[in-house]
Amino acid sequence: VDNPYADKEYLAKLRLKFGTQYAEQELDAMFVANVGYVYDFDRTLHMRDLPSDDPEHYPVRILGVDPGYSDPYAVGVWLRDGEGCWWLADEFYQTRRTSEDLVPWFRNICQRWGIQRAYVDLRRPADWLLLKKAGIPAQANLEIYAENDRRTVMPMVRVVQQLWKQDRIRIAPHCEWFAEEAENYAFPDRDERNAGENPVDFRNHAMD
Repeated sequence: VDNPYADKEYLAKLRLKFGTQYAEQELDAMFVANVGYVYDFDRTLHMRDLPSDDPEHYPVRILGVDPGYSDPYAVGVWLRDGEGCWWLADEFYQTRRTSEDLVPWFRNICQRWGIQRAYVDLRRPADWLLLKKAGIPAQANLEIYAENDRRTVMPMVRVVQQLWKQDRIRIAPHCEWFAEEAENYAFPDRDERNAGENPVDFRNHAMD
């Protein structure tokens, strides 16, 4: 908020979205101890080198795709090994890029890892259809409730929280965008951590 170049109207909208405590942390640069983080992410525990660079080491090889333009276009390369552990092997995270722009990148990453499916936000049918037409194994992501219904967020968050608790998620050391989001993804108030309130809808594209 002290930045003279910051858009004050936009900051006011963010303050309403964030709620009091999260706004104090993110906008006012206050150390707020009771903001409830969504995931127990620890770089020293969860960021590890891949056990193998051979795609065949991983029976399941998928992409998670959250298209954006003014917001980041986020892609995660997710590999599940024979023990059921998910590895984030690579990521893409940039603004002002379209699915059409990224077709060459998708082709390269699919060839590199032998990708079986690319799950794309089902609210963006033009994106997954474009990728599918370009030869990428793209399809709409699996639906829980209705994708436009905010009730869909917490069931999916609970699935991922369970994977963290079971120590079944590992992040390649260079995947900094995912790491930054994971360690800042938070509920507006720590009291909401178990109350069913959705996390703050901000800087969560890799999380999606």
